Amino acid sequence: MGPLNLFQNIIQGSEPVINRTIPIRTISETEVEESDAFDSFNHAFPLGISPGFAETGRLVALAIADEKQCLIIEIQRQRSGNGKKINPPSQAVQKARQLLQEKVLCRDAGDIFAFDMGPLAMSLHTDLNIRITNAVDIQCAFSAVERKPIDAMKAALGDSIKINENNVRTLFLHPVYDHEDRHRHSELSMRAWISQFLPSFKDGAIQFNEVKRINTKDFHPQVSTVAP
Repeated sequence: MGPLNLFQNIIQGSEPVINRTIPIRTISETEVEESDAFDSFNHAFPLGISPGFAETGRLVALAIADEKQCLIIEIQRQRSGNGKKINPPSQAVQKARQLLQEKVLCRDAGDIFAFDMGPLAMSLHTDLNIRITNAVDIQCAFSAVERKPIDAMKAALGDSIKINENNVRTLFLHPVYDHEDRHRHSELSMRAWISQFLPSFKDGAIQFNEVKRINTKDFHPQVSTVAP
């Protein structure tokens, strides 16, 4: 697949960071071990992540973004054997998930932001058997508003940025990652991009200082639910 670029259309402003073109790189889990995919996220600045789900609700893609780039990891599809039992992930895929956990999701420094981070952290745990630390649920910073992404964005940005409300509502309406949909990369990337933008823009980090961080690394194996 050729290079893709993200041109976000959910907020408007004159600041360069708002109008910057963001390159999107997409790789399969099976390619991670042989690549330098995660090296560019070796910093302590905020990261935004966003899930892509199958119609069944299973996690099938994960977008990771900072202010300069976005990486989409496509999760290997589950395959069943003759007895309908799901085959375990290959060694290459297990290694890829371990690298994703160590280098991104549980990196030494820096917070990770997402809308509905609690359910996403649980999906990472149950679907991929990987953990996350220093994870921030964006809506939890704004307890006085509903948990709709548009309401959290309004509370975070106030009057400083014009929000294209219809585009935001459409963006978060149906987070299904369909391999047949030519828009799947841009929509998933945009959700990850805005997740890192909110705490990065101006004094946005202050709004998230008191939000309790989600840490699933210390989960007991029998834990099956997480609350933000």
